[in-house]
Amino acid sequence: MARRKRLILAEFVVTVREDHVDWGGAESFLWRLLNAKPAGGFLPQLRAIRRREDRRPVPSK
Repeated sequence: MARRKRLILAEFVVTVREDHVDWGGAESFLWRLLNAKPAGGFLPQLRAIRRREDRRPVPSK
């Protein structure tokens, strides 16, 4: 079975014009990301990911 990776989108550009909003070609991905509402909210997930990243060992030289 394929292993899944979590991806956090840190920043993106949205151009708002008079007649439309330009998402830069990632409309469907951003739409799902912005409209998904996890049960616990986004902040607990981000904190859990940050804790995992902080526990990673630093490679020695």
